[in-house]
Amino acid sequence: MRFIYFLLAGLIFISSGAVAQIGYGPEVGFNLSNYTGKVKGKNISNSPKYGGMFGGDLEIEMTDHFFFLPGLFYYRNGYATNYEGGTKTLGFNTFELPVNIEYKFGPPLKVRFFLGAGAYVGYNQGGTVIVSAYPVYSTYNINRGNNATDDIRKFDVGASGWGVFQVTRGLFLRARYQYGFLNMLPHGDANNSLNNRSFSLSVGYMFPGDMRAKQEPKMEEERAERKEQEKRREQKEKEKQKNMERESAPK
Repeated sequence: MRFIYFLLAGLIFISSGAVAQIGYGPEVGFNLSNYTGKVKGKNISNSPKYGGMFGGDLEIEMTDHFFFLPGLFYYRNGYATNYEGGTKTLGFNTFELPVNIEYKFGPPLKVRFFLGAGAYVGYNQGGTVIVSAYPVYSTYNINRGNNATDDIRKFDVGASGWGVFQVTRGLFLRARYQYGFLNMLPHGDANNSLNNRSFSLSVGYMFPGDMRAKQEPKMEEERAERKEQEKRREQKEKEKQKNMERESAPK
């Protein structure tokens, strides 16, 4: 858990050092996780595992279109391996600290499409291994580390990319793909490897929605006031013109 505290401390440090306006919001969805790689130089085909995901981002405005997004997320990752006579299924909890850049298409304060990309650091906190070889069925806590007897390594580093559709002010849908760089197989090498590949769909809400949302009510009031002032000026001009016409009319 100490690693999680470090993640939170880093997130607070990043946000406190920013001078731009900061949005924030939760996100929740489901994750389709798989780990692919090689065994003795031959590509292996593992089965994906479904799981949940949740977390949140900070949204730091750099321009009207570019945003910096640090965050903290939980993923339920894993995969299943079929072997002669049975199946081995791994499911584990992963905490990720992403650092991303996002581009928003269209004008501010309007429904927009987003594209984003960046890097993440992941920490596999714990989980279970289920071995099913009829009639034998067993389960045990996952072993994390770099020893040959371990099931998965603790840390991962990778990249991610996504697309977002903003449904309404603040509410959005996100599709995200992640690509792990590190070999997660303990004592792995070029011929024996295991790499994270995952896809997630999520829904979230960003407060205040985008960096100008807090200003929107005031902006609307100012626009309404300007329109009202313009109407009053036009009315005065019309009255002035009518008075001049009456004065200049022959008596």
